[in-house]
Amino acid sequence: MKNPIPAAIVVITMTIDLAMASSNFNRISHDGWNFRINTPWGLDNHNHQVVSSDNGHPVRYGKRSERFDVRPGDCGVTENGKWSDCENDRERTEMASNRDIIYHNDDEYWYRWSLFIPKGHKNLWKTKVSYAEFKPLGCGPIFQLLETKIRSDKGEVMAYFPNADRLNSSADNWLRSYYFLTTDYINKWMDFVVHAKWSRSDDGWFQIWVNGKLKFNYKGKTMFCQKGVYFKYGVYRSFVSRNWDASKFGTIAYYDGIKISRTRDGMFEPLDE
Repeated sequence: MKNPIPAAIVVITMTIDLAMASSNFNRISHDGWNFRINTPWGLDNHNHQVVSSDNGHPVRYGKRSERFDVRPGDCGVTENGKWSDCENDRERTEMASNRDIIYHNDDEYWYRWSLFIPKGHKNLWKTKVSYAEFKPLGCGPIFQLLETKIRSDKGEVMAYFPNADRLNSSADNWLRSYYFLTTDYINKWMDFVVHAKWSRSDDGWFQIWVNGKLKFNYKGKTMFCQKGVYFKYGVYRSFVSRNWDASKFGTIAYYDGIKISRTRDGMFEPLDE
């Protein structure tokens, strides 16, 4: 039985037009980019909803946003039944890009989103709570936007590369696992832009801007598997057993308007209301 404990609150946003978005529980379309629930079987209606500012929900642009609500015990299973979060110490509700939206070797893309975490949020480190991820098909993640307490007990947002050792190919472009982005993230909007060239060679790059400032600039290998990369957003809590608070507190996240483009256009300018 799932525990209806009130969730800690996290609000996130990404740049896409929700005015044309489908509100189907399992699938949603953002400006032609199609996404679906990553682990749909076993989840409930509260896990993912399209909500309105008219009903008091936080919205960054326009009048609608996506609401993700992961409570203790909210663990799903993939459509093919090959993966169960319940059996692997994980809880999540994520939207993953359809398999027809895969980034391949030598592809260059821009991604934009914004994040807001209000007062009252519970940092659950050393449970790993991720809010965005780039992942190759059939392999571990390349990048996660992770909340930690590595540098400060107050918490921080980090760029996390869990398979950095598989990307390193020379001392000139050595990649660590964790890169600090900000500690100033409670009750404030953060705007993220990622510019990536996906490459299995040293001619790739991965750049991260936070609130218009370049915070991370890596040049080198950005892929370590033969299959392409896809994008996920939502709440992903892994290694839940590492923090007892994860059995008492949930995590709520709002996303609004995801923007993905082959060009820089519209990445740093104010978005249409």
